[in-house]
Amino acid sequence: MTIQSDRFILRTLNQGDVSDRYLKWLCSQDNPQIRYTRKKHDIKEVKSYVSQRENDDTVLFLGIFVRDSGNHIGNIKYEPIVIEEHQATMGILIGEKSWRGVGVATEVINATVIWLQKNLGIREFFLGVDLDNIYAIKAYEKSGFTKTDMPHDSENIIIMQLGLNILEKRQ
Repeated sequence: MTIQSDRFILRTLNQGDVSDRYLKWLCSQDNPQIRYTRKKHDIKEVKSYVSQRENDDTVLFLGIFVRDSGNHIGNIKYEPIVIEEHQATMGILIGEKSWRGVGVATEVINATVIWLQKNLGIREFFLGVDLDNIYAIKAYEKSGFTKTDMPHDSENIIIMQLGLNILEKRQ
């Protein structure tokens, strides 16, 4: 599965995409607000994680690849996708530090949200973000997400939502 945006090719992530560089993104302490960077990961564990999601109909797990160079700079994942409720929960990681803060998240979120709406009828998108991750919150707001009052198990996490009315303005 492939989705294209102006600067990026987004394609289904597979075990072959899991590299030492990818592993460094997951273990990096550059952004402690990202929960999965708080623990150590090994390559076998990450390959297994990716493999489990490759053929799961409730998951869209895409690598973000730069069009010009083919470099893998991050991932975006929608899990779960609940078609009956027209909802999906999103997570994104811009692993390559040099690509942070230059509009990658906004561009990639826009492209994938439009694809999910057109192809699967998804109308509501949710994500959880650490309150201290100000840059991520700003990027999500730029993509049209708004903060909600929905509870989360962690007191430092807020839930944000993007609804269909926002999407109609994009097309």
